[in-house]
Amino acid sequence: MAHLNLDIGILAYEDQPITSAPQRRPIDWLRSFRGLSIRSPGTNTAVPTIPPGGSATLLQGERTITADNSTTYALTQSLLSGQQYFLSWTAGTAPGFRTDRGLTLSGSTLTVTPQANQSVIFSITAGGGSFAAVQVGDQVFIPGITTGVAPGPFNPLNEGLWVVLSVTSSTAIVLARLPNSTLAQFGQTGAVVTDNLQFQAFSAAGVQVGDEVDISAGATLPSPLVNTFEIVGVTAQQLTLVSTAPLPLVTAFIPTAAGLTVYSQAFNFLYIEADQPCVVQANGDTGNTQRLDPVQASQCWCSNGASPLVGVYLKTGPTWELTVVNRSVNPLHLFLATAQ
Repeated sequence: MAHLNLDIGILAYEDQPITSAPQRRPIDWLRSFRGLSIRSPGTNTAVPTIPPGGSATLLQGERTITADNSTTYALTQSLLSGQQYFLSWTAGTAPGFRTDRGLTLSGSTLTVTPQANQSVIFSITAGGGSFAAVQVGDQVFIPGITTGVAPGPFNPLNEGLWVVLSVTSSTAIVLARLPNSTLAQFGQTGAVVTDNLQFQAFSAAGVQVGDEVDISAGATLPSPLVNTFEIVGVTAQQLTLVSTAPLPLVTAFIPTAAGLTVYSQAFNFLYIEADQPCVVQANGDTGNTQRLDPVQASQCWCSNGASPLVGVYLKTGPTWELTVVNRSVNPLHLFLATAQ
């Protein structure tokens, strides 16, 4: 954990001539932030010189998902905590938080057989289901009372997240708990699956625990949901979110494809200096409205910041993507400071 001190001083005066002790000060404003908790502070000394008319993407942390303008979600509360919520896909195009293996085990009976090496064999003993689509390295999720929903057919010690060690046949897979997991296992027979969501398999790649989701726009979207939330659990079709503020429970809302973004890293502090006219495009913006002009454009860039009279851009709030477009006929030099 690092800390940030930020001092802002704005002084405008009408005294003539220029003086170091003005009396007529229509703006005299100071703001000091001390000891702000941040992560990963740094200055990007590798920011490229952007040629005339060119552009450069300086930050890119957005995850690729498959949601579109038809993707519909519900927001429900976890039974484990008043600060945990489930954002679940209910209709339209699947969001693709992970690659879903599309298991259809409803009506199948499973047996759980613990092994001496702490692995477990899950076997389909009746019902015609199949593990054929599962791949080694995938993850298996078994929801239940220990994950914040109603009890399912499996013993609570078998609920939660697993990793696939091998697929021995279309009716048997070998699973183990993730590294550093404190979850256990329990031998079990006759577990009858009554809903396909009671035994899920999906890729390990995609949205990860620790990512964040930003909800910004969409139809039937309650205003408290317009926010950024930490992700503490993920499946192919559902995100588990944390919110210290109460959220409304919603049976169906459509945030639109651009209105729900998942990102692996977001910088909550952003400072830019530019020595040429440019456009700042953040978080998927492709327009030219956020124009940044230096106080005095210059063709000389000094690394010690002595000159020129640069334009500045300061933001506190999530920025997961940042592109800068050079609007001038001269090369654009930038200074970029960020922190999470």
